[in-house]
Amino acid sequence: MRNLLIVLAMVVFVVGCGEAKKTDSAKSSSAEDKASMAAAPIAANPMIAAGVQHLQQGEIKDAIKSFDEAIRENPKDVQGYLILGQTYMHLKEYNRAIDTFMVATRVEPENGEAHYLLATNFGLAGNYEMARLQAQKCVEIFRRTKDENNFKRSVALLQGLPQVVPQAQTQK
Repeated sequence: MRNLLIVLAMVVFVVGCGEAKKTDSAKSSSAEDKASMAAAPIAANPMIAAGVQHLQQGEIKDAIKSFDEAIRENPKDVQGYLILGQTYMHLKEYNRAIDTFMVATRVEPENGEAHYLLATNFGLAGNYEMARLQAQKCVEIFRRTKDENNFKRSVALLQGLPQVVPQAQTQK
């Protein structure tokens, strides 16, 4: 079941991040593909752009430093948290990703993407109760904002999470 959840989460993550338009030069490596997905909406922040450049070059520690600096410079910009959290997620550092996405949801409580990524990481970390709560939150946000594609992928995430059985029932 855990392997199924991990596969589901990774598929949803890859599909859910959206794809940037690719040029011939951007098709050369998967690291460039991943970085280009995030680069389009955040190119306005030079520290995030520098972090994306580091990711493209495989310099993960330098990328994280750039994303941290972008957050220090503008702690109200949720994009820094989202890309830093996704970097931790890619590194399978789920607890660090959770911490980062938690801050993102405090900065921008109605950001469905932040709740979606938080739900995914809670699921990957095995905390299905919190994963379901966050998945329900992003479903509600995307329903309310009439974002059909994100609503559908959020529903798929929620349906793919195991049901949480209260402990009182398991002790009988």
